[in-house]
Amino acid sequence: MGTVELKAFIEFLKDNLGFVFDVDRFDHRIMLQKYMFLVQLLDWGGKPYYYNIYMHGPYSPELAKDYYNLGTYQIGNGRYKAHLPIFNQTKFIQVVQGKGVDWLEIGATLLSLYNNNVHRMTRAELVPFVFERAKEIKSNFDDRYIANIFYELEQYGLLRLNSS
Repeated sequence: MGTVELKAFIEFLKDNLGFVFDVDRFDHRIMLQKYMFLVQLLDWGGKPYYYNIYMHGPYSPELAKDYYNLGTYQIGNGRYKAHLPIFNQTKFIQVVQGKGVDWLEIGATLLSLYNNNVHRMTRAELVPFVFERAKEIKSNFDDRYIANIFYELEQYGLLRLNSS
């Protein structure tokens, strides 16, 4: 069932974002990894994928296996909607529309670090930790760029920072 859901999600990406997934393109594989990571934060009702932090941010080997095994299976003609799991489509589009691979890598990295530590730290500890760790992982990016993405994620409501 996960393959049909993944194919439906890829068709959704094509229809709503103009993203035509090409498994042979490295940047497309990175983007699909980050799209799936983000959609799972928005009440994704489909097969869950589990992620580890990797050089390009959160990475799911199981998702990679699934997209390499998609083959040429097509749903097509808008019929994918019957196979698309429930999730907050409006919010997802709002967050990712117009974002490139760099933004997706950094955004997903920040969210992964945040989600993995939010229950262990106070806000005063969490914000600097997430920011500093993201700077280490994504050291080829400007600090201000990372900080701006952090702020955007907070504005989208994906980083629910409490005042403790």
